[in-house]
Amino acid sequence: MRFFLTLFLALTLAISLAPSFVYAEDEPPSPVAPTFQVPIPGFDFTGSVLITGDAAVDDCAPRHVCVSTLGRYINAVFKYGLGAGIIITIVLIMVGGVEWMIGSTVGGISRGKARIQKASIGLLLLLTVTVF
Repeated sequence: MRFFLTLFLALTLAISLAPSFVYAEDEPPSPVAPTFQVPIPGFDFTGSVLITGDAAVDDCAPRHVCVSTLGRYINAVFKYGLGAGIIITIVLIMVGGVEWMIGSTVGGISRGKARIQKASIGLLLLLTVTVF
């Protein structure tokens, strides 16, 4: 009986200590790039997540994870929206010109003029946002 008790305790001790001895290699984590359902032109995730080791990389300190995805995403959406806004503004200027040419009454001509003026102001605002 004493032999079985000793064997049981030895096996229990061996089994409980076995998981602490692991000979696996510790691999650094690798970032997973998300995928969009609707791609944004001019935006990709290359270099937006940095995992540094013992040395610093760019602005990322050693042994840190630096993520710059949100800033790059906002910048890409802004550029995309700016291009779309410029195209819409140019179309509105053309529509105002057609209204001005076709307008036979004073009201039609003034509506065309007002549309061109408002679209020009909008285009000016869009372009000043990009400059400043």
